[in-house]
Amino acid sequence: MNTRFTQKLSSLLICLMVATGVAAIAVAQGQEAVALEKALIPDDAKANAQSKALLLQQMKANAERAQASDSAHLWFAGFGLDSESKAFRGDVDLVQKRISQINPNSIQYAMDNHPQSETLTRPFAHLSNINDTLKHIGKNQREGDLALVFLTAHGNISLLATQIGNKRYANINDGQLATMLRSLKDMPTIIIVSACHSGSLIPALESQNRIILTAAAKGKTSYGCQPLSNNTFFVEELFGDGFDSRLSLKANFEAALKRIKKRESEKELVPSEPQIFIGEKMKAIVEVPLNEALLPKRLATSAAPSK
Repeated sequence: MNTRFTQKLSSLLICLMVATGVAAIAVAQGQEAVALEKALIPDDAKANAQSKALLLQQMKANAERAQASDSAHLWFAGFGLDSESKAFRGDVDLVQKRISQINPNSIQYAMDNHPQSETLTRPFAHLSNINDTLKHIGKNQREGDLALVFLTAHGNISLLATQIGNKRYANINDGQLATMLRSLKDMPTIIIVSACHSGSLIPALESQNRIILTAAAKGKTSYGCQPLSNNTFFVEELFGDGFDSRLSLKANFEAALKRIKKRESEKELVPSEPQIFIGEKMKAIVEVPLNEALLPKRLATSAAPSK
């Protein structure tokens, strides 16, 4: 069977499962399938209590960090929404790593649904926790702060899928994302979404104070979310070995776009066509080297929200 056709068929099947809420029966080898069957899920009272406690710990620590310094802050919130591939946790880890390297004083929230059978190490990533996190940032942020919101998941037109263990939970649609992001008010915000069809989210999320990067155009699938993948293509090429903090976000995106096109061509994949939206008030900061743009001294002068 033609490689390109096989890849396209696989992507379409994933999107169909997302749209219909049908969970995969098994992923990769039998051990992976068993892990999903045994994974902790929010329906379990003890697991849900663990998740809530972990989120409260993050919130308490982050509020204290914000109050301890008069400097402007970089707020990072990363969410890996699906249990079927370790790429989604890997994506959150990689983006968080790059943020920490550039700004060790950044204030961070990290959540994912990587299968865990006994004790959670992070809160669950789902609609409620995303909403609570963005509200918490909005409550504690100050003028001059910057937010970077990162989401990685399976997706379809105007939605992101959520799977925890072997159970699918409610999809998160573009309207819900838009509503939750309003908690950040006029705060300058970078939104990065790695998911199939993620470009379809841009119209609902675009704003003068936002930069939005997506892994694919509205009608396109993206790649790298197989069960044993370490990262999605988009995140690997944007934040992996080719990442350069001396370049601006726009320059890093453009360089990643070239690498993605080359990789897709070599593998005979249908182009994913990653997208970028730059709001009017973010046109300056998107051109600033990231090792300056993501530091408090830069945030206080170049990314202050409008009054």
